[in-house]
Amino acid sequence: MRFFLTLSFIFVTALIITSSYFIKSNFFIFTHSNWIKINYFEILDYKVYCSSSPWRRGMDRSARGNLKIRYNYKNNIYEFKKNDFLVFYRLNLFEDCNELKNRNISLFKEINKNNEVYVFISPKTKEAKVLIFKKDLSFRNSWMINFIFEIQLIIIIIIGLTIYLTLSSKRKP
Repeated sequence: MRFFLTLSFIFVTALIITSSYFIKSNFFIFTHSNWIKINYFEILDYKVYCSSSPWRRGMDRSARGNLKIRYNYKNNIYEFKKNDFLVFYRLNLFEDCNELKNRNISLFKEINKNNEVYVFISPKTKEAKVLIFKKDLSFRNSWMINFIFEIQLIIIIIIGLTIYLTLSSKRKP
């Protein structure tokens, strides 16, 4: 019993940490204190597609958005593309790809409108990092939510097998 409580605590903690853009962004700033915040940047493109990641089989499990930005640093113009910038995971079996895409685009527009997108650049390598500074938790954007979705599938399979075995055993004399 103690093992399951510990495992549940670890799962919930990991879910909260991976659901918080605020925690992830502040952790990045803490560990990359020499990176410079770019105040002026332009979002060139944001494209959303559906993906069956991480298993690459079966139904689409997420809507992923690729972001392309342009920024100026020390009188040089740079373009940066961030694949899977914003990922919106499926939570139940009844959601389809278009619904996931619409939710992803809606969340991106909200984040962009509220100026919660920030760009940081490494002064040494000129590598860029795009962060979201949204203070609330967003469980649908956490890769940990995939476990909940997979658990739903396992439960449905177990229920289906139980019903099948129960009905097939009643038929035999």
